[in-house]
Amino acid sequence: AQIDQYISPARNGAIDPSTALVTGYDFLSDGANAISTGLEANVSAPGELINDVWSKNDLLAAMFPATNPPAIASINAHYDHYRALPADQNAAMTESILFTTSDLQPTSGRLVITIGCHSGTPVSDFLVSAGLAQDWDQSYAAKGAIGYVAQSTFGLGETAGVAYSEKLHALLAERLNGSLTVGQALVFAKQEYSAMPLQGGYDVK
Repeated sequence: AQIDQYISPARNGAIDPSTALVTGYDFLSDGANAISTGLEANVSAPGELINDVWSKNDLLAAMFPATNPPAIASINAHYDHYRALPADQNAAMTESILFTTSDLQPTSGRLVITIGCHSGTPVSDFLVSAGLAQDWDQSYAAKGAIGYVAQSTFGLGETAGVAYSEKLHALLAERLNGSLTVGQALVFAKQEYSAMPLQGGYDVK
């Protein structure tokens, strides 16, 4: 499904970077705001769910509206390989209503990025039970997303400022303006990040 989206004559491997959605809460909020600001050069008003109260239903409505869905979706939350924790559940310290891979609707032609921990961890369908097997990578690909940029291990942030994974994704967002491929944008973001002074172990990770 992902390859078909990429090579289709209508798509020709491209997305329209003029609509976006950015989510975040708790310590992810400052990073989410930086990502949203980075996208503003091409998206006049990115959709935002950056607070401590948005729910799974709020997210589904913002991600999959009837018209004009976000071409770039930065869905930042606590994750594992097939579930994500909405803001209201995090605030209530419960996990009763989660956003999961089974909730995904068609995402044709979209780029999805996230700093969520383990959101990009591939899990073998042959080694785990069926209910745990559908990881985010394969689920977005099967639904037609043209790209997915996520964390294979931990996504790192900072409460005192925008740092680590948050900073890298903010640098990536600034480059998603249609002048570069997504791969080039990510490479250049990593190069700029690695050029910053005072790097420590967390920066390298």
